[in-house]
Amino acid sequence: MTRRPFSPGMPASARFVAGEMELWSLSRPGRRVDDGIRELHLELTHRCNLKCRMCHHWRMGEREKEITLPEIERMLDSSRLLRGIKTAVLTGGEPLLRPDLAVIAAAIAGRYPGISLGILTNLADTKLLLRRLEECAAEGVSGLWLGSSLDGA
Repeated sequence: MTRRPFSPGMPASARFVAGEMELWSLSRPGRRVDDGIRELHLELTHRCNLKCRMCHHWRMGEREKEITLPEIERMLDSSRLLRGIKTAVLTGGEPLLRPDLAVIAAAIAGRYPGISLGILTNLADTKLLLRRLEECAAEGVSGLWLGSSLDGA
């Protein structure tokens, strides 16, 4: 029996991704399961501190349960498709709103030495940004990069 990386209480979006990952090897002729995924974008939250016109996250609020650290760890540890990822991007909503962001970043960095690990943020709260970066450094995460959008609020 295959061990599922997600619990039954996971948001529909996470269950969708898990299903898509299972179908990955079947989606392209000649693709094998061992080919895997090279880049992982992990949506940590729908919460956001802005209301950008082009974005839907702020409309969603906290209606959906957020993925937990143990669920992320199970996904990373149980998926053959993720064994060879080279890049991981922590996204949202605003991922800086996750108090456990540094622990999540450390869990990923620890499993994939040399990974290119980034955070997509709106950069709206510089105090929060600096606090989260300090927390990441305290957890031993190095080489972290930031990305943002110029679409605006």
